[in-house]
Amino acid sequence: MTIEYLDSKRLSGLTADRTGGSITLDAEANNHASASATSITISGFTVGDNSNKILIVSVGSYNLSPTVSGITWNSSESFTQIDTVLNGGRADLWYLVNPTSTTSDIVVTYSSSASSRSAGVTSLYNVNQSTPIGVTNTATGTGGTIAGTITPTTTGSWIIDSAMSLTGLGAITDTLTAGFSNLIGGVDRSHGTQYSASPTINSANAMTWTNGQSSYSWLGAEIKKAEGNLTNLQDNSLLVEKDTARRYWFDANPLLDDNFSTDNWTDSGANVSISSGVMNFDIDRTTTDQSSYYQLSRALSDTKWTMRLHDVIVTTKSGGVEVFIGVSSNTSGAQTAQDFIGLNLGDNTANPVLGGVDSDGAVIARLAGDYTYSLSTTYNIEIIRESATSYRIKVFSNSGFDSTALFSQSYTCTATTTGLQYVKFANGQVAGSTENIIGTCSKMEIFDGVTTASGGGQWTMQPTFEDDFSTNKGWVENSGNSSVNTTTGKLDFNLSAVSGSDNGIVYDLGAGNVSDKFILRCKLHITTSVNNNNHRCWIGIGNSDQSIDESANQYFVGASLYDQAGSNGLNSNLANNTDLQTTFSSSSVYTWSDNTDQWLEITKTETNIICKIYSDSTYVTVSASADLSTAFTGSGTLRYIKLVNRGDVSGGTFTGTIDDIEFYNGVTSIN
Repeated sequence: MTIEYLDSKRLSGLTADRTGGSITLDAEANNHASASATSITISGFTVGDNSNKILIVSVGSYNLSPTVSGITWNSSESFTQIDTVLNGGRADLWYLVNPTSTTSDIVVTYSSSASSRSAGVTSLYNVNQSTPIGVTNTATGTGGTIAGTITPTTTGSWIIDSAMSLTGLGAITDTLTAGFSNLIGGVDRSHGTQYSASPTINSANAMTWTNGQSSYSWLGAEIKKAEGNLTNLQDNSLLVEKDTARRYWFDANPLLDDNFSTDNWTDSGANVSISSGVMNFDIDRTTTDQSSYYQLSRALSDTKWTMRLHDVIVTTKSGGVEVFIGVSSNTSGAQTAQDFIGLNLGDNTANPVLGGVDSDGAVIARLAGDYTYSLSTTYNIEIIRESATSYRIKVFSNSGFDSTALFSQSYTCTATTTGLQYVKFANGQVAGSTENIIGTCSKMEIFDGVTTASGGGQWTMQPTFEDDFSTNKGWVENSGNSSVNTTTGKLDFNLSAVSGSDNGIVYDLGAGNVSDKFILRCKLHITTSVNNNNHRCWIGIGNSDQSIDESANQYFVGASLYDQAGSNGLNSNLANNTDLQTTFSSSSVYTWSDNTDQWLEITKTETNIICKIYSDSTYVTVSASADLSTAFTGSGTLRYIKLVNRGDVSGGTFTGTIDDIEFYNGVTSIN
């Protein structure tokens, strides 16, 4: 999956492995020379075949000039300079992201012939490939101690430096992990590199060199760790923010995907066996444990997961035999205390029935079967933990799990049913004789942290703003005709047409929180609508911090709930610093009945206003639609949700309630 143009991103969940592994040293090498030349080469260096690679080259020069004009790896791969610092001599740091894994040369080229010079390369992997360099710092001075510091800000970072000393008592001496230290001309010209693999984050880390004597130049940099892949998200969710839109995406890659091509189950044998890509079960009614289990890499979420059983076929069911299929807190048989959620493919009758079954620290006990299936018929079954206290069993006829469910029923469980890590087939372990249940299953999947796995993942949206009116979040009313009713949890409106009167209501979303695309939704219940041309109701987003009536000039995007002929209807409405009766879409007559719930959706794209009335709370069935193609030229900032009455004439009333208002910024589709 690729996500582009993100302003920020963060994870939402119980745990997440986003480490990408620690930064690791691959190889090091260095070279130095005192005879003048236009380059210096580190020959025959090998870069290993690792992930998220980087080369860091440290360069030291005795003279201020010439400068390093470029560095290459493998003849044609060019480095980027991190920084350079000079104080008598010169120190450089350069980097190359994702170098080719091979054995080749690093060539440091100067702008002209250079005398005493040194270069060293450090090869690392598990390094951030998009922004590998974090904080940098430089220092110059004189004396026996080269004093540089780096304050890294990213957990897991390394710090590395390049230090050049002009005069001293020999090679300078590192105080951290040594990279190299070279005398590059006599005993008074020294260059070196050191690093720390575990610096203190958000604190100044000293990168000190000793054994200097006179002028020095020092440069340090933070090397940032790779973020890695999004794996092991217990609720498999990634929260992505762009502008002020908030979008959830979950990764529905299965935690378990077993097509039974190999036997990875424990104690599978005569009663539960795997062969030819099929799980075979032949469970007896007996007090002997005939269970088999598979251990997941971690315990499942305690609130949501989905288990899928593909192509379940029961060929034989006799007597009161039972087989429990689900996820348990331990490896033991059904008559051992455990936490368990799953289904039972039988009950204490000879009938082929199935239903939910669970236990909380007790033995697995049968529940009455709720769905009668047919023998030798293929079924696909989902076991879904929907919350801490509920789970659901679904039965489908097709392996895509996308047809209408043949059976769907919710069951209650306790919130303390936790630690489920062992997928289990188990018999009921009750006395019997020749009673048994025989069948097969072709594939098993478990998706952790989600309650659906359809389509391999999906987007769901969280509103930028939502209000159920249980409290007044800051709505400002005028004239007392519209108000938040916290008792009923609704916004009551009475938008009478009164000349010169404003009796609307407004909510401030805040500056900068409304982009050029948005969706506004609400549940609308119209109590009284006098059917004449005077009753009107506008709802939308405008630039005015008052709910000023429709006759006032304003920038407004929204819907009008009437048509120009005076009938019940729906229009898309735009005011580009005009009154609200200036620009409408063509009328979409929609005759509603008073005291009937309907759901309004207003969508603003870059070129259109699309308003729809739905008959259902899921916003699926459209009752009326109005689309206005227009140019948005109004000045001011859209930021206020508002209900507006007609204020240029008198007569007519429009009363009702609004509930469950939602605002989605930066998007034109919820799905």
